[in-house]
Amino acid sequence: MSNYKTILSRIKNILKENPRGLTIQELSQETHINRNSIAKYLDVMLFSGHVELRPVGIAKMYYHTYRVPMSAIVNISPEYILVFNKELEIVQVNDTFLNFFN
Repeated sequence: MSNYKTILSRIKNILKENPRGLTIQELSQETHINRNSIAKYLDVMLFSGHVELRPVGIAKMYYHTYRVPMSAIVNISPEYILVFNKELEIVQVNDTFLNFFN
């Protein structure tokens, strides 16, 4: 797990150093990690709000984001929060909810 977090941190730092953004190929060359693996890490980071994706022609440019991820905002709230997807499956629960029902 620590290797996973180390790789995410490396990707985040590389994107911070390149404010014009990088493609998956460029990140792969910079990190010496397989293109497919980089794409998976970027998907996780995109979903969690740590990177932004902007299509530029046929390329996908990834940027470091300076916004606060929604998961952080949900966990700050003193209210009980459940987030559902369109199939009504629970996709996120905040800490307040978990503490109350544990």
